[in-house]
Amino acid sequence: MTRPRSLASEIGRTRHLMRRIKKHLDDLTEDERAQIQDAVTLTRRTRPAVSLGMPTIRPRS
Repeated sequence: MTRPRSLASEIGRTRHLMRRIKKHLDDLTEDERAQIQDAVTLTRRTRPAVSLGMPTIRPRS
């Protein structure tokens, strides 16, 4: 099964963006990397507690 062209394009764009980010991370100082890691950790820790207002689908009775 092949992926639709638009999905493949988005995957390629995402991979390209990830490579750019990794390259720039290599240019940061240890302190800058630690600050980013702290922000990521905080985001991951609080994400489950934050409601994004997404509607839920209730099972039919």
